[in-house]
Amino acid sequence: MTGFISWLATLLIAGTPGKTGEQIHGSDPHAAMREESLGFLIYAQHISFRSCGNRHCPACQNHKIKQWVEGRMNRQLPGHHFMITFTVPEQLRQFIRSNQRAAYAALFAASSQTLKVLTPDPQYIGGDLPGFFGVLHTWGRQLQYHPHIHYILPGGAISF
Repeated sequence: MTGFISWLATLLIAGTPGKTGEQIHGSDPHAAMREESLGFLIYAQHISFRSCGNRHCPACQNHKIKQWVEGRMNRQLPGHHFMITFTVPEQLRQFIRSNQRAAYAALFAASSQTLKVLTPDPQYIGGDLPGFFGVLHTWGRQLQYHPHIHYILPGGAISF
């Protein structure tokens, strides 16, 4: 297989006569970084070398995402827990981006207060939470501005 990959790499480079590595890199940031030593993926009728390691590159990061998720699954909390996400409507995002300090503080205050008010209600949890924590994320997976808070709550409550 190595001979075939070397032949393919030579063919791909020969297909861009007169271009330097920098020019190839400038026209396609991932093309010049793909190397045989990083491994490769074989799709139907298409071979793609793993690339740069950039966290936004789906060609070379898919296996790392799977490894990361597997690692997180092995480090789960030893008990039931839930993740709850609070977000804001798209219409408010530009205002929030222009007033980040106050808006993020208000988002944390409103969301944590909501959890504190709803958890004693028997319709939801029916007891006092021993604690919870939240993490602010400001960007979505497609790199769009999307402020939201993820909270981790225990799967049980203290009742008196």
